[in-house]
Amino acid sequence: MSEKKEFAPGILDRNRFESLPSLAKPAVWKAQVSQHDAFKAGRHFDVRLLEPDSDNLHSWAIRRLPRPGEKVLAVLQPTHSASYYGWEGVIPSGYGAGAVHAGKSKARILTSEPGKISFQMRGQLFTLVRTGEEAERKWLLLNRTSTKLAMGAGGGAGPGTDATIGMAMAGKLPPSKFQKTVRELEKKNAR
Repeated sequence: MSEKKEFAPGILDRNRFESLPSLAKPAVWKAQVSQHDAFKAGRHFDVRLLEPDSDNLHSWAIRRLPRPGEKVLAVLQPTHSASYYGWEGVIPSGYGAGAVHAGKSKARILTSEPGKISFQMRGQLFTLVRTGEEAERKWLLLNRTSTKLAMGAGGGAGPGTDATIGMAMAGKLPPSKFQKTVRELEKKNAR
């Protein structure tokens, strides 16, 4: 039996968009925000939430993480396989070609239903909500954190840490530091 070739790393089917589950109570999921320096789409970030006990790594592409009280467009990506969680390296060609640097954390899912999910991650409160019909890929990512709480969020930054990615998303990481990280990932992928 031949193994099905991936459409792109972590994506077996570019038309696979699994619905979010309905949750009866809060739960902890694995989460990540990947910095993606794509050749075609440019620098953006991928917010990924791994649904427990499934093969569903839900994914949205955003230009930047919203600050408290802000919202940004989040474009739903095909559902990735769970094995893609934490992957980083260089996608040499095709869909998503470019360097990917994954930051891992956990998210406390407060509510989830098809078309809407609210979660706490890195000390902040977010809601992702679909803006139109189920077939549409446009969502909004809202940062519902109070500004008082956000002032206490922070932490150290270093290459390869969630804090480094957080700084880049906030526009506080110098481009040269990001380029150094990309070069390190390219070398790692070439081995």
